[in-house]
Amino acid sequence: MTGFESKRAQALDKLSTDWLDLRDRVLDQIVQDVRDGDLTAIEELLVYCDEEAMRQYLPEEENLDIDLDGGLSAINEGV
Repeated sequence: MTGFESKRAQALDKLSTDWLDLRDRVLDQIVQDVRDGDLTAIEELLVYCDEEAMRQYLPEEENLDIDLDGGLSAINEGV
């Protein structure tokens, strides 16, 4: 490994570690906000989350149909 490759690998490791630390701090704050009943910041954060990622977050057994114009509506009868 050349000196440049080594420095690049070290920078990527630090970036990855820094990103993971940031992610963990954000998750801790989300937990605290939910405990406090304050969903405002979470709602603002979700603006940057694409539809596919949000769909993947939902449990499959809920089987929700997302109508982006009209909100959430359940497909299954009785849900």
